[in-house]
Amino acid sequence: MNDGSSDNSLSVIEEYVKRDSRVIVIDKENEGVSSARNAGLDKMTGQYFMFVDSDDWLDLNCCETMIKVAIENDADVVMCSYIKDFNDNSIVNHIFENDFVLYGEDIQDIIRRRLFGPIGEEMRRPQDCDIMVTPCMQLFNSCIHAQERFEDIRKTGTFEDGLYQIDLYKKCKGFTYIDKPFYHYRKTNQGSICTVYKKELYLKWEYLYNRIEKRINDEKLGPIYKKALRNRVALGLLPLGLNEVVSDDSIKGKSKVLQAILSIPRYEEAVQSLDTSMMAFPWRIFYTLCKHKYTTSLSLLLSVIQYLRNHQ
Repeated sequence: MNDGSSDNSLSVIEEYVKRDSRVIVIDKENEGVSSARNAGLDKMTGQYFMFVDSDDWLDLNCCETMIKVAIENDADVVMCSYIKDFNDNSIVNHIFENDFVLYGEDIQDIIRRRLFGPIGEEMRRPQDCDIMVTPCMQLFNSCIHAQERFEDIRKTGTFEDGLYQIDLYKKCKGFTYIDKPFYHYRKTNQGSICTVYKKELYLKWEYLYNRIEKRINDEKLGPIYKKALRNRVALGLLPLGLNEVVSDDSIKGKSKVLQAILSIPRYEEAVQSLDTSMMAFPWRIFYTLCKHKYTTSLSLLLSVIQYLRNHQ
């Protein structure tokens, strides 16, 4: 797909069309990742599909292996691990510790519920709570696809892929995880949530959380799902805070915005009900400041975190 690129991407794609007639060109204006993925879904005709974001790539045997696994296990979804490729090193990310196969309700309770938010032992490493929230390291059977589409990321701010998977997994009857890092995710931090300021991101996340909550209410899901969402809201305070500290505002101005965010009822409830007992000490400090709304100290702490992230 050529999604409004300004370089020679279209000519490169057209060269592949000459080599293989199965390649289909979608040339469109840039309207965001949600629009691009939806355009691809509209053209889909095969039994299986995958998403590969720009600049990322797959190992050569990825599709062959994952399709074989899907057929052998009668799986609607096959997930693999992935590699973050930085400029000077690569890190393998293991979604789970071992290969496994799930069917029926276990998929809803173990995999789909985790998309709503982490609970229990999953809170031990908050930084990994969304490690599986990307459709890119997964092979999907088109039989569960139906009319699902990605919501506009310009409305949700982020997690449009999580919403899509929540809807897709609702119909999933067989799931297989293979701990093979087939997917390569190029990580340069350019344009990430914590390096480019996104104005009023917390308001977009209010819309996002309302969309998740609607699914919980419409499906009459149990209290564990509501707890998972509260934990998601609480854990979202770190990226929200990091987003605010990269703004051009003063420490006083940033503190004022953080005070406003922490005074929103949804965030107040999430922070006050959050169990931090399993978290590492730095996380407990962060949430103590959040609970007591010590926003000046919080702004300074977030500035230090952002500095360390930029100088790793």
